[in-house]
Amino acid sequence: NVEAKAPVVEASTTASQDVFYDDDSDNLPDDWEALYGLDSSQDDSSGDADNDGLTNLEEYNNGTSPIDDDSDDDGMPDAWEVEEGTNPALADSDEDTDSDGISNGDEYTYGSDPTDDTSLPASPTANAGADQTVNEGNTVSLNAGGSAAGSAPIQSYEWTQLSGETVTLSSTTTATTSFSAPVVLTGSVTLEFQIRVTDSLGLFETDSLTIVVK
Repeated sequence: NVEAKAPVVEASTTASQDVFYDDDSDNLPDDWEALYGLDSSQDDSSGDADNDGLTNLEEYNNGTSPIDDDSDDDGMPDAWEVEEGTNPALADSDEDTDSDGISNGDEYTYGSDPTDDTSLPASPTANAGADQTVNEGNTVSLNAGGSAAGSAPIQSYEWTQLSGETVTLSSTTTATTSFSAPVVLTGSVTLEFQIRVTDSLGLFETDSLTIVVK
């Protein structure tokens, strides 16, 4: 004789009820298990077919595939999305859940929290170099080569003169630049420069130095 299996009735907030068959009573519908090649004759709710850290039951409850560790193919693993609070069943790597200016995908890549706007990848460190004292007419070199990337690679450098007699920099968009020290009629003059270092995520830091011309 073939034993009849009673259907499982899921609770519903509507007047209707969702019914599914669950031969092995593992809270995974038989048709869902069949869809993904699982065994509906034995309890495999605690298994992890795709080795992504989520059990088969957790995959079912989150609407993800138990045989694909990135069900929505957005580059963010299902287990990470479940843990961090993004949607593992929706391709949302380009979204910015916490509105901090960093996409969910970049938050995953660089190890920050996509749901916390105070959790950001590390910014670059700007280093404009040491203050200098030079003679008028000399070629003065500025070197921000001591700057360092944070989580993401450095994308750009930007030199700006903040104060003092205006001089012409040989470049404003490279780590190193130079200028000719102006003529000083009496005493000395002080020039101040700033370097802004920006990474590929748009995170930046600034640093400044002074040049005393005698």
